Amino acid sequence: MIEFFSSIERDGLIIGWEPRGTWHEQVDQLRTIFTQLDIVHVVDVLRRKPVLITEPMYFRLHGIGGREVNYRYKYTDSDLRKLLSICREYLRDIREIYIMFNNMYMAEDAMRLKELAKLKGLEVR
Repeated sequence: MIEFFSSIERDGLIIGWEPRGTWHEQVDQLRTIFTQLDIVHVVDVLRRKPVLITEPMYFRLHGIGGREVNYRYKYTDSDLRKLLSICREYLRDIREIYIMFNNMYMAEDAMRLKELAKLKGLEVR
C-alpha cells in the first residue's frame, strides 16, 4: 500500500482510503500508512473509529446491522443524533467533516442529517 500511495501525483489533492476486509484489524499498520503518507482514513464511524484524526475527516456510512454493508438500511433519527454527537467530538480538534451516505436512502438521510445539524447549531454545506 505504501508503494501504491507513494506513486500518486497529488498536486494538492487530499487522498482518502477506506480499507475493507480485515484491514481494520491492522490498526498499527494503518496508522503508519495514514501518517506517513498524509492520507485521510475513510471510515464508517458508526461501526468503528478512524485510526487517526485528520483535517478533514471523511465518514462513509454503509448502513447498520448484519454484515459490513447494509445498503437497504434507513438511518433513524436516533442514529443521526449519535452521528452528530460523534461529529461534535471531532469538531473540537478539526474544522471539516465530509459525510457520505452509501445506502438506498442516501438523499433522504442526508437531508434529515442536515436539518438536525442546523437545529444543533452546526454549520452545514
